[in-house]
Amino acid sequence: MVWLVKWVNFLVYSNLWIALGAVAFTCQFYLFYQLPIDWVVLGFNFFGTIFIYTFQRILKIKQGQTPGVRLNWMKDNYFVVLFLTFLSAIGVLSCLWWLNYWVYPLLILNGLIAFLYSIKFLKGRTKNLRDLPGLKIILVAFVWSSTTLLLPFYNSNAGLVDFPLVLFLTYFSFYFALAIPFDIRDLIFDEKSTKTIPQLLNKKGAIFLSISLWITYGLAINLISTNYLVVSNLGLILGGILIVFSLKKTEKDLYYSLVLDGLLVVLPLLFYIDSL
Repeated sequence: MVWLVKWVNFLVYSNLWIALGAVAFTCQFYLFYQLPIDWVVLGFNFFGTIFIYTFQRILKIKQGQTPGVRLNWMKDNYFVVLFLTFLSAIGVLSCLWWLNYWVYPLLILNGLIAFLYSIKFLKGRTKNLRDLPGLKIILVAFVWSSTTLLLPFYNSNAGLVDFPLVLFLTYFSFYFALAIPFDIRDLIFDEKSTKTIPQLLNKKGAIFLSISLWITYGLAINLISTNYLVVSNLGLILGGILIVFSLKKTEKDLYYSLVLDGLLVVLPLLFYIDSL
């Protein structure tokens, strides 16, 4: 059992798990439009997710933020973390070379948001984007939506011309809903001036909003899809239950980093099964 725990910790805290989630939801785009998978886009999102998330956590270590399970793991495995950061940077640059140049403005925008999300540059370098009132969760949902939907959309050469507004808003609702439990977990860390959803609505109000957006995503995805989403709907019901139970799991990091983040991997897989 000890070896299993070590491998799970490595998978989660190295950010490989969240990167697989980014890949899975990008694949869901290709399923929607019935397009062949672009492995360059998948590679970029995989390596980019590892690089950004690892870089942000390294900054937290350097800034001396309150350590948790993840930061302690990263400290104990610092050379592994640095190696993965270096390797993922090479992967990002390699994939970037093969992406269509017209996606570069989108990538620059997302890159700036991702870096300034953690780097303190406001008010005498004591604030970053995530500290701006009400902005934290919106930035997370936007970057994830644009990375897993707009990037493959604009990089495609399949003659896609109509902006996928409905699908974008659907993705945005999903990421917004999934991010709310993480804001509840971070209540003890976030300053009151950040004005996150749980700070504004309290925990139960935040969960109610999360479930409302989760249901919105479920209804929209059923209406948009050309397939009957039987298995996917079961996954969405399970996901909703997991979100509600997150209220009682605020001190269990793996419940968030493994189980809730695992919905990013599982739901696209179920969508694929429904498309067969």
